[in-house]
Amino acid sequence: MKKNNKSIKDYDKPYVAVPGDRGEKAAASYKLFGIGVIGIIVIFIFCLLTSCGTYHMTERDRQINYELDKLYTEYMYKRDSLLIEYNKK
Repeated sequence: MKKNNKSIKDYDKPYVAVPGDRGEKAAASYKLFGIGVIGIIVIFIFCLLTSCGTYHMTERDRQINYELDKLYTEYMYKRDSLLIEYNKK
C-alpha cells in the first residue's frame, strides 16, 4: 500500500483524474469484471455440455414409469378419499 502523505488541505480539493491514472478502485473493478466474465464463460460451457445429453428412454423405462405413475395416482386417490372420510366425522 502507498503511504498517504496528504495534508488536511488536500482533502478539500476535488479529485481530478489524470490520463493514465486508473487508481486502486479501477484496478479492483477490472479484476472483478475479469472474474465475472470467466464465471459466465464457465457456466455457459457447463450448460452446453449438460444440455446435450444422450440418454434416451427405452421401452422398459417407459413401462416402469407408466406403472409408477399409475400406482402413485391410485395412492393419491385412496389417500384423498380417506382424508375426506376422516374430515366428515
